[in-house]
Amino acid sequence: MAQLKYLAFFLIILSIHASAAPSVVTVISPSDANYLKGTVGIVFSVTDSNAATTDLDANVFYSITSGAFSNSIASAFDLNAQNCSSTNFSLGVTCTAIWNTSGIPDGNYFIDLNVVSPIDNSGLADNSNTSFVVDNTAPIISGISPASSSSTASKIVS
Repeated sequence: MAQLKYLAFFLIILSIHASAAPSVVTVISPSDANYLKGTVGIVFSVTDSNAATTDLDANVFYSITSGAFSNSIASAFDLNAQNCSSTNFSLGVTCTAIWNTSGIPDGNYFIDLNVVSPIDNSGLADNSNTSFVVDNTAPIISGISPASSSSTASKIVS
C-alpha cells in the first residue's frame, strides 16, 4: 500500500513537471532590418518554468554575427519590475534593456542575449533572427550652392 502512495505521488509530480511551460528567452526587437540611432530599447521576453525563480539577470550583446556574443551592452542586467512587465517569469514577461548606440560604428548587427539565474547559474540564450543597422552618421549634402564659375541674381519684388 505504501508503494502505491509513493507511485501516485511520483506520477503527480511528474505530470506537474511535464505540463510546465518550457523555459525560453526570445529577442523581440530590434529585428527586421530596423535602422537604429541614439538611445534605443532592446525588447525581449522571458518565460521560466521554474515558478520559484524571481531573480534573473540578462547579459546583452551586439555582434556582427548572430550568436557571437562579442560586444557587451549590459552585463548582469537585473530583470526586475523596473525593467520587466512583471517578475513572475513562469507566466512569461517582457523586458527592456536600454542601449545608447552613439559610440557604435555604423553597420549591420545582431542582438545576442543570455538570461541567467544567479541561484544556480542555469541560463537560456537567444539571438535576433535578422540583422539591424546602426546608422548614427548624418548624411552629407553637397552641390547645393551655385558652382564657383556661375553668377546669381536676385530681384526685389514689392
